[in-house]
Amino acid sequence: MTKTLKSHYERFKREILRLKKLWGISDWQFYFSFGELPSDVQARCIRSLDSRKISFRYNNINPEGHTDTVELCARHEMIHVLVGELGVLAVNRFVQETEIESAEETIVSRLLNILKYD
Repeated sequence: MTKTLKSHYERFKREILRLKKLWGISDWQFYFSFGELPSDVQARCIRSLDSRKISFRYNNINPEGHTDTVELCARHEMIHVLVGELGVLAVNRFVQETEIESAEETIVSRLLNILKYD
């Protein structure tokens, strides 16, 4: 395995922030780090629904077999952001139907932004 360059991490971060603005995601705080992840993972995002914070981590080791560009990797993680709230609610034992409907509407609105401008 080879080391990932810091410049790759900076490109990843720039692309995440570009997509955040383009897709109209303003209700989450984003945090970034560059460090070790499992050998089969290029990047990961971890969400906290209650605090509305997302932490993105970019692997400092280039995972074997990954051929995705930095930008495609960023887009992949941002799609997790789009659908993540619905996923969190789906496993919540005490979720209300209105919460699921609200999360679905948020996804639809964001997808409209993406399809319109991207």
